[in-house]
Amino acid sequence: MIRLAQQLPERFPNNGCRLLLQIHDELLFEVHRDALQSAARFIRDQMEDILSLKVPLKVRFNAGPSWGEMGTLSADDCI
Repeated sequence: MIRLAQQLPERFPNNGCRLLLQIHDELLFEVHRDALQSAARFIRDQMEDILSLKVPLKVRFNAGPSWGEMGTLSADDCI
């Protein structure tokens, strides 16, 4: 997660994607609408492929203009 947070400014300049909060096993990002799919792909790749474990690490995304309006971002949206 630290490496991911360090790579975000370079990968998504002008605050296109930034890590806001870590709450237990949840990360909250602020992502510009135009960068949403590429940021989701990047975050998923960084989080799921960081370790070789016998059990898969799966990442789920919710997106919306506010916390109250978030909905599930499907895996197909991140391809």
